[in-house]
Amino acid sequence: MVGRTISNQGNSAAPAFKYTYLLSDNDVISISDRALSPTGDITGLAASATDTTAQMVALPANLAPGTYWLGVCVNFDGANATAPFPVDEISVVNNCSVAAAGTIVTSGSLTVLTTLTATSAEAAATP
Repeated sequence: MVGRTISNQGNSAAPAFKYTYLLSDNDVISISDRALSPTGDITGLAASATDTTAQMVALPANLAPGTYWLGVCVNFDGANATAPFPVDEISVVNNCSVAAAGTIVTSGSLTVLTTLTATSAEAAATP
């Protein structure tokens, strides 16, 4: 299980947006990292509101042994190459966050992550 909290730190409500879990070989999560399944949908988020949940996240079967960091990016749809950022924002630099204690050391194929919590990321907000 992976716990995550998404916060709208903007001063207006955010319309519906997606989020994507990502796996990185370093402690900086970005949209160039490996997207994981599932992606998620938030139907909207009021200013200063948060959305918290826990989900099962699958790692790729061909993941090489090593140390990895789990993160989440909001307003990013890794499955949609033609429209990966569906909500207009003033800034997207704070849309990704890495798990606070998120190192994962694998010794081969692993299918599910266990109990990591991603820190808050700013939800997509219209200007």
